[in-house]
Amino acid sequence: MVLAPNPAASTTCPGGVVTATANARSVSLSGASLAPNAVCTVDVNVTSLALGAITNTIPASSLQTDQGLTNASAANTSLGMGSQIGVIKQFLPNPVQPNQRSRLRITFYNPTAAEITNVLALDNLPGGITIPSGSNPVTTCVGGVVTAPTPSSLNISGAKIAPTSGGAAGSCYGEIDVIAAAEGDFVNTIPVGTVTATSGGASISNTQATTDTLKVKKPLVVNKAFDDKTLDVGNPAGFTTGWGTRAPGAAAILKIKLTNPNSTALTGAIFTDSLPTGLVVATTPAASSTCGGVVTALPSATSVRFTGGTLAANNVCTLAVSVLSNISGTYTNQIPAGGVTTFEGVSNEEATSAKLVVSSPVGLSKAFSPTVIPANGTSTLTFTLGNPNSSAITLAAALTDTLPSAPGQMVVAAVPAVVSTCTGAVTAGAGATSITLANGTS
Repeated sequence: MVLAPNPAASTTCPGGVVTATANARSVSLSGASLAPNAVCTVDVNVTSLALGAITNTIPASSLQTDQGLTNASAANTSLGMGSQIGVIKQFLPNPVQPNQRSRLRITFYNPTAAEITNVLALDNLPGGITIPSGSNPVTTCVGGVVTAPTPSSLNISGAKIAPTSGGAAGSCYGEIDVIAAAEGDFVNTIPVGTVTATSGGASISNTQATTDTLKVKKPLVVNKAFDDKTLDVGNPAGFTTGWGTRAPGAAAILKIKLTNPNSTALTGAIFTDSLPTGLVVATTPAASSTCGGVVTALPSATSVRFTGGTLAANNVCTLAVSVLSNISGTYTNQIPAGGVTTFEGVSNEEATSAKLVVSSPVGLSKAFSPTVIPANGTSTLTFTLGNPNSSAITLAAALTDTLPSAPGQMVVAAVPAVVSTCTGAVTAGAGATSITLANGTS
């Protein structure tokens, strides 16, 4: 028994994420929460390539919870496999964006010891899906021919399906490109009895319908910021281009905005945001979400996790959490393309980045030497600038010191004798009443 080519996994468990990969031998649930005296379910399509009854068991103690509770007994159920032709259809890839091609694949299974011949299948596509020119029809079925009688129908004829071998059903498939111009969910079904064939001289047909839904969706838009400043271009989603600044140990607000540009809601949104080394969740995380779901952001954690979110149609929602660093430096935080996913398979096509600069205040002091002089005497005035941070700091404006005017005006000496270890120019003309260190000094 394996997961079907179209697992169509779903769950009613709040915050739950189902991992179900086509043709895999296991399915898993993570991140779910269950209220007292509540019940939730997980559904997934499975299949088998062998005849007979198969029992599926979840052993005792398979459930793991934060509270240490588990299932005391095993859970069992059985599935029987019949002897008619099996049919499964799927769209690959799925979802796709509007006007992006997907492959429509129809797979046939022969669970008997006799060869199946004269396979004939006609699949009428739902409105909105068409077969484009240059549709690349392909089949692995011996003698099979894949055609498109109309732009909205697929025909597979003349195919043979090998008998079972080594306990595994024989199989082959036919496929072709399809495309949809508009965003939406397009349900495509091959009904019971519409796939016909011959086996042992007798006519047979499919006893089970097969369905897959082509999801045509625009990608998510994800933007993140510190103090509403982002490295993403274009001032997106209410943010402005730039970066946040903080002193060591001071908390900053990390915001992540999720935009769903589609006309239907997206569910089961999930991502993990790994913070750069040195940046952690604040002692008081103050985590919040307007996207529903669960935000996991523990004090001093190095990542923020979000599960079970619901993104309303044509809407923007926001997650926020406080972070900090005790070490001066520049921290760039990124969620990569594909880092945010949903149950519908929709993800972000573009990465998003934000930067937080953590820096200690610059030291500034000045001193006269000597500190006592006679009238019209000369003293040396020294300014000391200190940078305790791990990266250079540059003056964004000129630093000007206006000399005192009482009890009499102090001026720059007739011979200023300017000496500087700073990179910028010093303006201190003889007789001047101010001294300036140029903008751009570092």
